[in-house]
Amino acid sequence: ATFVNNVQIFNNTFYNLNIKGVTNVCAFAGAPACAMPLGTNNYLKNNIFANSAFTYGNVGFTSENNDYYNNTYNTSVVWRYYNELGYQSESADPFVDSAERDFHLKATASAKDKGANLSGIFSADRDGTSRPQGPDWDIGAYEYYLGQPSNRPRAPMNLLIR
Repeated sequence: ATFVNNVQIFNNTFYNLNIKGVTNVCAFAGAPACAMPLGTNNYLKNNIFANSAFTYGNVGFTSENNDYYNNTYNTSVVWRYYNELGYQSESADPFVDSAERDFHLKATASAKDKGANLSGIFSADRDGTSRPQGPDWDIGAYEYYLGQPSNRPRAPMNLLIR
């Protein structure tokens, strides 16, 4: 097995995935123990995992302040929030319009103002909005701000440019 080092996965929104989890380890439930050490300096912070299916968990990474909504899990493996600091769980869809792929946060999202401060690495969201807009960083790709549009125009689909 080969392990990676210095992987940093910060402030992303993962939606509708069918994955094993974010892993950097071969020693999980039912697998033989690894002879090699795990990778080092691997971080998974401030990410939203929504509407996704996990076989096992986010292991081999230091996971902090991630947010989970409407995911399915392999119930035979106990991992979900194992040793994760600051995890959040949503009881309702946290996005403005997930059906139309608008993954900006609603004002009521648990992910709002619950992220780790990563200002030493970057300071803006995917739209260029500075972080934080409230007292703390938001989890996910987009920072919520008062007055953000509630319904953005849909991205074009099946666009053909000639």
